[in-house]
Amino acid sequence: YAPATPIDYPVVQCRNNSYYLDHMFNKKVNKAGTLFIDYRNLPEFKDPNTLIYGHHMRDSSMFHSLTDYESRGFYEAHPWMLAVQEDEILLIEIFAGYVTDGRDHCYDIALSDETDMREFVAAVKEKSNFDAHVEIDCARDHLVTLSTCAYNFENARYVVIGRLVTMWEGK
Repeated sequence: YAPATPIDYPVVQCRNNSYYLDHMFNKKVNKAGTLFIDYRNLPEFKDPNTLIYGHHMRDSSMFHSLTDYESRGFYEAHPWMLAVQEDEILLIEIFAGYVTDGRDHCYDIALSDETDMREFVAAVKEKSNFDAHVEIDCARDHLVTLSTCAYNFENARYVVIGRLVTMWEGK
């Protein structure tokens, strides 16, 4: 959920990254698909970097709003999102957003160690369209990378990357 944007959808996961490209949460075929976590990720944001994909729909639905982060003003108005789970609410504290392609390190789920995480965070902050001044604890923090299509060049993607902070736990 991203306040004051159209992003307010369930997020799903299955055994591949193609099914939910054209299926809704209720499994009905639909060109908008639904937001989904990469099949390689562990559930419940347990990996160092969880990838969530969504279409960039012309009607401004799904992850269309992610590309608005190209504007610093949009970031300043929308510096966070929420991931609401059955027994936990996570704040996504956004710290980077930029245009890239599918070979970018942001698509790596398993950042191998603290040094890899530190290098990754430094690199994405350097590429970012805005300076968020968010501190990342590279030994403990978990990240989420939100990805959608962009049209800056062939096979372009726009990614928004945030740090996960537990706001409420019901366990």
